[in-house]
Amino acid sequence: MTLLVAGVVVFVNATGDDNGGGASDGGGNEGGQPVNAAESQWRTEPKPDGGGAFVSAVDSGQVWVADEVVVLLTGSGVWGFDRDSGEELWKLAGPEGTDVLPCSASWDVNAQGVGAVLYPPADDQAEEPNCTVLAAVDTTTGEVMWRKDLTKPGDDGVGELGGAVNATVGDEVITASLEERFHRFSIEDGEELPLPEVSPSPCPGESPGMSNIGELVVLHHDCYADDEDGRDRITAFDADTLQTLWSSPVEPDLDLHPRASDPLAFSVEGYWPERDSWLRMYDDAGEVSGDIPEGSDSLDGPFVTDSLVTMLAQGSDPEQRLARGFDPQTGARLWETELPPQARLLGESGEEPVVIYHEEIADRLDDAHVAWLNPADGTLTDDIVLPRHSRCCTAFVQDVAWTDDTLYVVDSRTGDVRLEAVARR
Repeated sequence: MTLLVAGVVVFVNATGDDNGGGASDGGGNEGGQPVNAAESQWRTEPKPDGGGAFVSAVDSGQVWVADEVVVLLTGSGVWGFDRDSGEELWKLAGPEGTDVLPCSASWDVNAQGVGAVLYPPADDQAEEPNCTVLAAVDTTTGEVMWRKDLTKPGDDGVGELGGAVNATVGDEVITASLEERFHRFSIEDGEELPLPEVSPSPCPGESPGMSNIGELVVLHHDCYADDEDGRDRITAFDADTLQTLWSSPVEPDLDLHPRASDPLAFSVEGYWPERDSWLRMYDDAGEVSGDIPEGSDSLDGPFVTDSLVTMLAQGSDPEQRLARGFDPQTGARLWETELPPQARLLGESGEEPVVIYHEEIADRLDDAHVAWLNPADGTLTDDIVLPRHSRCCTAFVQDVAWTDDTLYVVDSRTGDVRLEAVARR
């Protein structure tokens, strides 16, 4: 099964009633649907969004896809639906039957259908609560396998207003990053596991930066005391076993943001006064395989695979969008394709993205499209026109996931979120 997940807010104008009727599309379809719209297989009842308490993909709507269940996550709850029929199977419950109100979550589930959800402690009634309770979720049954309250004395608004709180699910281990804190737990029983370390430390007395991306955990030792003696380095570990894979020197005074694990790629930014930014890729031995300038005009991406790096840039006109493909080994630009105005790329950073754009038809009615980029030349392929559903003037596509035959779309409007399954044609 091919599965990719995306999480970028995109604005697509549309009109018509909640069932897609009541307005002409300007193309001879008085029922309000585009004549070439893809078939809607099912669509959920509206679910409330999170109201903006936390700035995360979960707050406005996120989707997981497992073997038999598709899961909708919002800041107001977690629901599981049958992939084939759309029947609601479960709603995730917290301690003593309370609803789980997520503030963050893993981007996807593992091969066994286990995902991770973070939410505030039940007794945290602060205006800016902590996003510090981690739960492992079996999406087949909708049950919490275990939960860990990671709140510490003195915590105040951890994860609030876009703080770095996230979780990654591997085959055997869930890793959680709570701003400056990092935890690893066994999926089977919730036992807390050791953290990676380098001994002896290249920077005695200094804590390394730590990040988890895909199947890797990476330590970045940035030795502030003596940053010119070549001690700065990054070390990659297997996320499940903590086996050291490689350790490699790195230039001093770099800010590293992991983007993908296969190959390992970082967005790199130099500290003041040289604030240049670029994408750096490493091979399996820890050698730098390529550097690609990201550029100040970059809007979405980079999206990194072992054969292609894709970015979206703004053209000379503010609405012009240019998709660019690069060779990950040499950094050479392979192609550039102009996309429809205000198009966006959606996808996980370690996967090839999709394109979402809107096409103006008539009488203020627009068609929302999802298409794939041909990795050979950047042309659009497999273009899908989404069914038109909206009570008012604007629909928001919040998240997209897909399998070989179905596209799952999370869209929101004022105060609610819906999940729709659309046939890929």
